[in-house]
Amino acid sequence: MPPLLKKDDIKFIGVCFRVEYWKKQNLNKIFKKYAKILSRVALKTHAKLIFIPNAFSKARPWMDDRVVNREIAKLLDKKVQYFLINRELNLFEVYNVISKLDMHITNRRHSGVFALSQKIQTIFFETSLKGHLKPLVKKLNLNENLMDLRNNEKKIALKILRIWKNINVFNKAYKEKILPLKEAVKKEFSFLIN
Repeated sequence: MPPLLKKDDIKFIGVCFRVEYWKKQNLNKIFKKYAKILSRVALKTHAKLIFIPNAFSKARPWMDDRVVNREIAKLLDKKVQYFLINRELNLFEVYNVISKLDMHITNRRHSGVFALSQKIQTIFFETSLKGHLKPLVKKLNLNENLMDLRNNEKKIALKILRIWKNINVFNKAYKEKILPLKEAVKKEFSFLIN
């Protein structure tokens, strides 16, 4: 097993962001804000950040998660330990890497669903797409896990740290909401799995 995926005493926080490349916005300002939040969380939890790309595209650079990940990583506090996955991963590789995490932070729905389905505490950052993430976290009773980047980065980091410490809320949501959905999907698509 590659050293990256060995757990031992290391805590891992997965990161997967996409910029809303279809909107005019100050991307550098957004990258800086994500970097400040991630730095605070990583330093307080003593966790290593793992930047996990979920999409790859040659059509437009901002559709490639690796481009966004590199921009954010460049702005992290120098004391933060992180690893950038730069090669194109297939679905199963992404799923496997996510399974090794202690927490996942994303604004990507599929990335978050991969983590949630593996009982990984997940933080979602809202996007401008109405009905993209909010209905999902509401259905799962994880409303506190939805962050708004327009808020102060210190407050966002503190909220994430509170969630990190209070795993019981997530475990309850997993048992009551996520696990039954996971079982229903397995049953519905058993012909694909078996």
